Amino acid sequence: MRSEPVLVTGATGYVGGRLVPLLLDSGCKVRVMGRSMAFYLVHSMTSRNKDFAEADRRAAIEPLNL
Repeated sequence: MRSEPVLVTGATGYVGGRLVPLLLDSGCKVRVMGRSMAFYLVHSMTSRNKDFAEADRRAAIEPLNL
């Protein structure tokens, strides 16, 4: 286990907001930095997606298909 804290910049953003809880759950000491409050406004609200929350969860954990 790390003894020094992990610095997460952009902790109020989409990625940082999901990374910090994972680091804390794994036992890391965490220091965070954010410029301001941030809101995630990009979503998967298309006509083919009926479960928008599930589509967002899937998009957050699956790699991009580029």
